[in-house]
Amino acid sequence: MGAGLVLNRGALAHTGWIDKPLLHDRIGTKLISGGDVEIALRIYGAGYDLWYTPDCQLKHFIPSRRTSQKYLIDINYGLGTSQVLGDSLLWSGSYQDWLFKFIWDGVKASQNIVIQSLRTALGRMNPAEVEINKSFVRGKWAGINRMIRMNRRNAESSWVGQN
Repeated sequence: MGAGLVLNRGALAHTGWIDKPLLHDRIGTKLISGGDVEIALRIYGAGYDLWYTPDCQLKHFIPSRRTSQKYLIDINYGLGTSQVLGDSLLWSGSYQDWLFKFIWDGVKASQNIVIQSLRTALGRMNPAEVEINKSFVRGKWAGINRMIRMNRRNAESSWVGQN
């Protein structure tokens, strides 16, 4: 988590994140997140050490609006997108292999939503939970689409495997 994150600015600049972040985090009403994960992956990928201090304690106030179903649906969309983008930084295979794997994962996740929807219709699953999960899967597809568009624009330096 980015809360309490302390960085060496030189290490951060060395990774290129300052000039060209992949995840733009929460800006305005967009609830994409994972910038902290991207920063950690880039710093580690550039050969720097990562440290964790379990003694660090933070108190975080969460406003009630951030526990509403709408907020949870919106943030899960952003988390689905972030997961694809963050995982892409760690990919070590070819772009074609990445594309196949992530599309296949998206298909399986979509099939799972269909199953969850059937369970909801049978009264065996909470409809709100399915809507939140569905939003995460839609976010995954948005992340896949974004990576495909980025790769087409800049094929010689795709983001895939660029941690």
